[in-house]
Amino acid sequence: MRAYLAIASGFAASSLFGSTSTYLPAEFGGFEGRSLCAGDVSETIRSDAPMKDLQTPSELRPGFTDAFAVRACHSAEFDLLEPSDQHRLFSESFTIGRQATRMGITLMGQTLRTKSDNMMKSAPVFPGTIQCPPSGDPVILLSDAQTTGGYPRLASVARCDRHMLGQMRPGKRVQLLRRSPEEAVRDFEQKRALIDQWFQRDA
Repeated sequence: MRAYLAIASGFAASSLFGSTSTYLPAEFGGFEGRSLCAGDVSETIRSDAPMKDLQTPSELRPGFTDAFAVRACHSAEFDLLEPSDQHRLFSESFTIGRQATRMGITLMGQTLRTKSDNMMKSAPVFPGTIQCPPSGDPVILLSDAQTTGGYPRLASVARCDRHMLGQMRPGKRVQLLRRSPEEAVRDFEQKRALIDQWFQRDA
């Protein structure tokens, strides 16, 4: 779905809030606040640091697939789901809908019912939060999502798997694997330990 080009010294770009990323909805940061176009030239920051010939260990290389499985914990309004839908949320697979942007991914194929009058007070949300709007099609919030929302928060994708969300393409399949908060923390610590060992080994 997305590819990345890493430059050791970094790109010379407009920095806002400590980042040179581009925020397209507000048109600021990065390269003139817009997407790159043919003919654009982006300079790199000059660096005299010695270069290393590094390779990502095989166990840390992401798999490219048409079906995803991500670990998730139930969230604040999980109990608003009908009991049968509580089971289906973590036992059935979903299809990624055509609405897949940096704001969120719509999950199709398993319409969920919540005991909500759609008048819920706004509450904090963050990347990985899974909300259920009146349509019954859950939405996984991504990097550019809002910070509060008024739809029931059914679940949250565990931090250890959140990086996979940006590679989910419309039409592909995804299944949520239920984890307790304690299990999710353990899984994240294990993944971080693998990465830390790699950096320490190459230091």
